[in-house]
This record gives sequence, structure tokens and C-alpha cells, in this order.
Amino acid sequence: MCWKYTGDKNMIGDIVIDDISIAEGLSHKQFLEYIKKKTDEAEELGITIDEHLKELAKNLSKKSLRYKKVYIGRELQSLVDEVKAFKLHGRIGKQTVGKVNREVDRLIIESSPTRLDKLVMVSGMTYQSGNKISKTFVRPNFLKGEIGKKTDSLKYVDGSGKPSAFQLFLDKLHPTLKSRFNTHLDEFEKGINAIPKDIKRAAIAGTHGEIRALDDLLKEIDPLGKLGDKVFNDIIGYNRFLRMGANKVQPPCAHCFYLADLVTFIGL
Repeated sequence: MCWKYTGDKNMIGDIVIDDISIAEGLSHKQFLEYIKKKTDEAEELGITIDEHLKELAKNLSKKSLRYKKVYIGRELQSLVDEVKAFKLHGRIGKQTVGKVNREVDRLIIESSPTRLDKLVMVSGMTYQSGNKISKTFVRPNFLKGEIGKKTDSLKYVDGSGKPSAFQLFLDKLHPTLKSRFNTHLDEFEKGINAIPKDIKRAAIAGTHGEIRALDDLLKEIDPLGKLGDKVFNDIIGYNRFLRMGANKVQPPCAHCFYLADLVTFIGL
């Protein structure tokens, strides 16, 4: 057994793996409930409880490193064409840039300047494992009307009081991304390493194209979340800004910087 519980039937304790506390301040009853829950999760993933808890500990360690990073707001960057993307990142780079560029061309033809202004940007995400390259998923930001209004219960609703498109998206978020999202909300409350101007500009976490495209991609390549956090190391992203002629690459905001940590962004 790779983990230990530091309490007993009469004393509150933590669940610890290699000096990393993965659950703190648990009564004996809470400890038993936690282990049962994680055992059920492990069975769904097709792994042992030890493997599952080790992965949780590893992710907590990575989380600690992630939020030590400082977000520095960057200016819009020059576009990258498919030739340059191929030189920088090979076939996956060319494919990702090509797919995003074609989507931008379509939006420019089919959308009014006002709609482009409201969409702000589109993002494309692609995964590579060995020589196998996934489909590229491209998504824009959620529109204001799709996000809706936040209620006292911290849920987003549309004008009729029903869950908004954004809330439905959050409710069905991929498990690996959901874990990152929940962690990010906690860390955001504590205070992330970003200046107030960049935090304000980032607006609502999870509403941007990077997260929508990542969710689509992860559901395609790793539907149960078995790859865990390491999956982000093998993902390439490309962002196109849709305002001012759509001729710039947009860096991730202060939210997406942490939510998409380990993803390689072309042109940034």
C-alpha cells in the first residue's frame, strides 16, 4: 500500500503519499468514505486504488508548481503560416495552424464585424502520440448571451432562468479538465500571480476558446481521463485574435495560462 492515514478511530488525520497530503483533517468515518469514493473512481478508470492515489499526489505536486508561475500579460503576436508552423513543430503544427486559419476565413466570410468583435478569438488544439496525430478541434469564446448571469447558487442561467450554454458546458467538462478547473477556482480565490489589470481582462474562467477546444479534444483522445495531467504535454495550441482584421496571434489570458498549463502554443 503506497498511502497511509495518520489518524485513527479517535483522532483526525490526513491521507499521505510520499510526504504529500492528498486529503487533510479527516475523521475516521470521512477517511473510510474518501477511500470508498476513490476506489470506485479507480475501478471506473480500470486502475488500482494505489495507482489512482499516486496519480492524485503527482497532480497535487504539479499543481503546486503550476501556481508558482507568474502570469505576465503579453502583446498580440504576428501570425504564423503553415510553412513556419511545420518548421517549428512538424506536421502537428502545420495541421493546427491550417485548421484554425480555415475556420477564421469561414468566420470572416459568414460573420458580421460586430459578431467577430464579440467572439474575440478562436483557438485550435491538437494531440500527438508518437506518429499519430489527432483531429484538430477549433472553438471561439462563448458569447455574452451564452454565458448568462451568475446566480446566488454560483450557477449560470440564461434569460429564462434555465442553465446557460456555458453552465451546461461546465456541467459536462472532461474529468481531467474539470479537476484543473476546480483547482483553479480555489487558487484564484487565494490570489494568483497576476496583476489586477490582467485578472480583470481575463473575465470569467472557462469561457474562452482554449478551454472549449481542449474539452473537445480530451473527450476524443482520453474520454475517461486515464492519461491524467501528463496529456497536456503532448498538445499543441494556436490562437487567432478576431478583432482588428484578425491578423494577430492571441496569448492565453490569466485563467487559460493556468488551465492550459503544459500546452505548447504556436507563435508564443
